[in-house]
Amino acid sequence: MKNVRVMDDTEIRVKGMEALYESLGVAGALRFLSLLHREQTDYVDVSKR
Repeated sequence: MKNVRVMDDTEIRVKGMEALYESLGVAGALRFLSLLHREQTDYVDVSKR
């Protein structure tokens, strides 16, 4: 069985930001984060999709 390394919260934040920057660029990543912050989101519903 493989050993699976669990990332801590800081590592997840850093990797998430890196993925956003790579995918959307700096301006797009900031815009995406501001949209998340502004809107009420049902994260359970989002995770089901």
